[in-house]
Amino acid sequence: FGQHLSRKGMKEIADSVTNPHRTKVFLIKVKENGEFKLPAVLNTNISSSSLESSLDVKANDLLILAALPDVDDTCEVLGEFRLKCADEMSKLGCLSDDVFHPSNIKGVWIHSFPLFEKVQDAKSHTSRIKACHHPFTACNEAERGELETYLDSLLEETPNEGGHGELLDKLRQIHGTSFDLVVNGKEIGGGSIRIHDPDFQIKILKAVGAKPDSIDHLLKALRYGCPPHGGIALGLDRLVSVLCGEDNIREVIAFPKSANGNDPMTNSPSEVGEETLKTYHIATTN
Repeated sequence: FGQHLSRKGMKEIADSVTNPHRTKVFLIKVKENGEFKLPAVLNTNISSSSLESSLDVKANDLLILAALPDVDDTCEVLGEFRLKCADEMSKLGCLSDDVFHPSNIKGVWIHSFPLFEKVQDAKSHTSRIKACHHPFTACNEAERGELETYLDSLLEETPNEGGHGELLDKLRQIHGTSFDLVVNGKEIGGGSIRIHDPDFQIKILKAVGAKPDSIDHLLKALRYGCPPHGGIALGLDRLVSVLCGEDNIREVIAFPKSANGNDPMTNSPSEVGEETLKTYHIATTN
């Protein structure tokens, strides 16, 4: 891949990747003889020889190095680079023609996601946790006892206390029951098993900084004896676009919207006549 990629192509890949964390990413081409040069700005503790052995570097490879204090943020950026590189490899003929052919369907279930991720609070400049999927996702049942111990400790302390960061790191090791269905590199659907214990749900909400009172109706329903339950949301338009080999779901949506939200097929939104409003008992005010 590195052999076929120009400097311009490398820049295009870098520019096309969403990088909200402003991670410094280095794209390094490996020469025919297996040699490569590291940018001078990289930490002096990193050597070409150590990378060569740990990454099993071969001639004409393309190395993508990224560095950020948080490993999750770094992996997120590198994951996008991986997909962009696959697209570019296909365009350059580095992959066989059937790899991205619509008839070559490859699906995979992704599971065992972390239940929480650590974020920096912009106002207090302290670290906290938030739900990776949503705060109603159940944890791996085998880890529940461990999780409840961590949550009790978290809710009893203040963010500035010693050991707070270590506790957040332990919480990040707990796995949730959320899952994604991916087909040919595209997320087709996702869901999770939900929390059905109201007291446990309150602990989770407090841990992520939410107010349990705001969803008292849900907690009330759980107290009536809600059984274990889950759900999944599937993106039919996305699945059809993969099956048809289309990059944009607009090509397969029955009534696609324009950039400003209009639907040219039904000419909506548009003015509604008084008779129609009267039929449906709808009144409008200025």
